[in-house]
Amino acid sequence: MGKVRQELPGIEFINVGYKGPDACNTHPAIYIQSSNTGCWADIGMSIEDFTGNQKLNLGVPGCTDCGTAIHELLHSMGMAHEQSRPDRDTFVEIKWDNIMSSMYSQFAKDPHADTSVDYDIMSIMHDGRFHWSNNGKETIVVKEAGYRLYTDDPGQHHRYAIGQHIMMTQNDVRQLAKMYNCTSNTICGTGRTDVRNVNNGAPSASIKGQTDIFHGYQSVSYVTAAAFSLVASSLACCCFCSFSISQSKNEDSRSLLREP
Repeated sequence: MGKVRQELPGIEFINVGYKGPDACNTHPAIYIQSSNTGCWADIGMSIEDFTGNQKLNLGVPGCTDCGTAIHELLHSMGMAHEQSRPDRDTFVEIKWDNIMSSMYSQFAKDPHADTSVDYDIMSIMHDGRFHWSNNGKETIVVKEAGYRLYTDDPGQHHRYAIGQHIMMTQNDVRQLAKMYNCTSNTICGTGRTDVRNVNNGAPSASIKGQTDIFHGYQSVSYVTAAAFSLVASSLACCCFCSFSISQSKNEDSRSLLREP
C-alpha cells in the first residue's frame, strides 16, 4: 500500500478492520489473506456480481516480497497482465508447448484490452520468461519490437528483463492514475469508478508513458492492509494475515534500465 501511495499520494487506503477469516467490516473491499498457497487476485471487480469481499492471497512462503504484493494489489485494483493485450504478438512470442496446460489462461489475450499506448515489457504486470514453464524452457520471448520502447541497441537487451517484481514503472503509475481519475499526484477521484477486466483493467483508454529508469526504494516494512472501494480517492482496508511485506533498497535497480 505504501508503494502505491508513494507514486500516487491521492489514492488513500483506509483500514476498516475485519470481522472474521472471510470478510472485512464493510464492503466492497479487498480482503487480503495468507490462508491459501500461491499469489493470486481477481482482476478488478464486477459491480453486478459482487456480493462480498474480494480476496487477494499472498501465500507464505513465496509471496511476501514487495513487488509480488504490488502486482497482486494492482490486479485487485483492475490492472491485467501486460501480455493479455491483443497486440502482444508484435512484441513477444508465447511458447505454448512450454506452458503448463493448467495455466494457459495466464497467457490468453483479452480482445478488449487497450492497444492505443505502447506495450511495456518492463511493467510490473508483465509475466517473466519462464513463468508457468512445464519443462524449464522459456514461455515468453521478447521480440525486437518489444525492446524498442527502451533501446534500439541489441547489445542492451539483457538490461530489460521481463517479469521484474521490483516496483511499478512510470507506465504502470500513469495507467493507474487514469483508472482512478488522478488529475495530479495529489488529487484522485471524482466519484465512482467502474473497474472491469477490459482495457487492461481500466474503465477507458489508459494513458501510459515511457520510462527509462526506476526509482530505488528505501527499506520499508509494514503490515499488509488493503481493501476495495469504488470511491476512487478512498479505498477501505482490511487484512487477515500475520506477516509483513518488506523491500530493501535494490542498489542495482537502476542498472536494469540505464548505464550508470
